[in-house]
Amino acid sequence: MGRTEKSVRNMKFAMIAQAVTMILTFVSKPVIIHLVGIEAHSINSLFTQVISAISLAEMGVGSAIVYNLYKPLAEGDHKKVSELMNLFRTAYLAIGVATMVIGAALTPFLHFLIKGIDKYDFTYIRIAYLMFVFQSATSYLFSYKASLLEADQNAYLYTIVSTISRVIGTVVALVMLAITREYLVYLGVNIAQSIASNFYASRVADKTYPYLNKKDKLSREDRRSVFANIKNLFIMLFAGKVVDSTDNMLISALVNTIISGIYANYITVTAIFKQLSAKLMSATTASMANLFVTEDDEKKITNLNRMTFIFYVYASFASVGTYVCIQPFVKMWIGNLYLLEMSEIAMICILCFVSIVFEPLKNAMFLTGDFVVGRNISFISAMTNLIVSIVLGRQIGLLGILCGTMCTYLIEVVAKTYFLFRDYFKTSAAGYALMWVKMSLVFAGEMVAMHYIDEAIDLPVLPEFLVQGIISVVITAVVITLVFGRTEPYHFTVWFAKDSFGKVLRKIGLSKGA
Repeated sequence: MGRTEKSVRNMKFAMIAQAVTMILTFVSKPVIIHLVGIEAHSINSLFTQVISAISLAEMGVGSAIVYNLYKPLAEGDHKKVSELMNLFRTAYLAIGVATMVIGAALTPFLHFLIKGIDKYDFTYIRIAYLMFVFQSATSYLFSYKASLLEADQNAYLYTIVSTISRVIGTVVALVMLAITREYLVYLGVNIAQSIASNFYASRVADKTYPYLNKKDKLSREDRRSVFANIKNLFIMLFAGKVVDSTDNMLISALVNTIISGIYANYITVTAIFKQLSAKLMSATTASMANLFVTEDDEKKITNLNRMTFIFYVYASFASVGTYVCIQPFVKMWIGNLYLLEMSEIAMICILCFVSIVFEPLKNAMFLTGDFVVGRNISFISAMTNLIVSIVLGRQIGLLGILCGTMCTYLIEVVAKTYFLFRDYFKTSAAGYALMWVKMSLVFAGEMVAMHYIDEAIDLPVLPEFLVQGIISVVITAVVITLVFGRTEPYHFTVWFAKDSFGKVLRKIGLSKGA
């Protein structure tokens, strides 16, 4: 099976898994709010972000695993793969212990993040938090083997296991919550599900790669090379964690913990689109890594342009549609009591758009192996995010914090475009930068058009949701076709969509040739 076929297979399972995750999320959130209240839901959202901020699995080590495994896997060097996996097993054990220690050490400071919660005392809140820490720490005992599946383009195996496990765990957790009305019981079931899922995925990896030998040790020179990558990736991805994981904490500390819970309801929708884009990018990363090793710069730039445009089309449909549909959706899903202002929703959707379109550029920069430049860019952007978010958050609340996140994306996109083309492709970045500007202006025009259409339409909630969704799809498709219809990335995207959709139809017997 070729690299394209493997990528398509991983993408297919990633999309199925994301659809299942979306359904579980939209079912579980209102159930939690109904059974234990908005306070428990807000605490759950806050602690998820806190644990993400202190989680070290992807702060260098996880990415270093995948990056260093590409070459030996491509060359069939089983001994080197085994040596690397043994090193990473030791590293992940240390990470699990560090996560437990760091997480527990932060327990006395939780009151700085909690504001407006009266239902639970702080002893109860600390117990809930420590359960989150325990779940995160124990996940590292087995999860490192999932990186081997990903690097070898077999991520679909882990996707199958984790998805089935999540379905079972969510159902059991919600049933237990309905019976006991006790939030800590719900967390306990989630912990059990997480441990079982990672353990079984580890067994799958052992069967898939029987040549792994616990006695193989990496040479000192190779260890130095790996740890150099880990050091730079740690700083780079830690900075990324600051950007991705601090919004809820800042909202809770500077505005209100309940507001952070309401905000979490909205980003649940955009997070689904962002997570799917990340999974699709992950499914193609191994193929792109192979391309970056074997092809010339012209083909690499062509691939980057095509991938960026594909993600732009996806981001446009997702973000424009979300802007006009999310308010009626939240009313139907959660209720009229938990709503944000349209200006805040607009910024959430703009951030969603930029983060999705940024995926191919971010991935290309990673595949160059220039982690020092990536580290420096991410550090500067993260510090900018914190400063702007705190300053504007104190003055204008949630919108100010979101503006800080936007500053981060602007720095990341501009700097990584510049350094990727200057240092790696050795050519001007003008063409790619112009493409970004054009895509952004078109997206802005679509948002403005839908804003005025939204104001002109006054319908009951369900019809508004359906009508606005249809209009947003039509306008987005027409505008993209009119503006980009003669470009090569557009024609490639159309071919790619037809080819992929045709294969799906043939498999289920709905097209000729089935």
